[in-house]
Amino acid sequence: MEKLPNIVKGELGDIPCLRGLGGGILLPIIVIISLAISSCKKYEKGPDITLRTPKSRIERKWKLWSKYENGKEILLYDYDFERTWDFKSKDSLFYDERKGNVTLEWVFSEDYKSVIISGEINLLYNYLEKWDIIKLTPNEFWFRQNAGVWVYETHMIAAK
Repeated sequence: MEKLPNIVKGELGDIPCLRGLGGGILLPIIVIISLAISSCKKYEKGPDITLRTPKSRIERKWKLWSKYENGKEILLYDYDFERTWDFKSKDSLFYDERKGNVTLEWVFSEDYKSVIISGEINLLYNYLEKWDIIKLTPNEFWFRQNAGVWVYETHMIAAK
């Protein structure tokens, strides 16, 4: 029996074939996987790909690392770094405020690109904020808040 060359002869002339790589099917599979991976990036700063759900990444205790106002870093005080935000699995957020502890509710937007924080603080006012997620990993949580002409960006890290 004669060994076939890696060329397929047809009406259009000689066409190279990836005979040893699955009959030309491997290249389209690689392209599809590459497109799928690149479309997995949900947040501006990542992660690019993860096997963990946004909910499993956010459900932990966070502490402030840095804060920016219109792109410029804001000076933070020692007590700012002592505050924590504890995202619980039952969609409750336990916020450690200097004047006492506050329990709020949180929920992801439908596309998981924002977190909506709501509740009542000290019986004085209703709290409602939208945090647009920039980065969400198990160790870092960055979000942006738009307040008219002011844009605030907050970087938090997982608390121990």
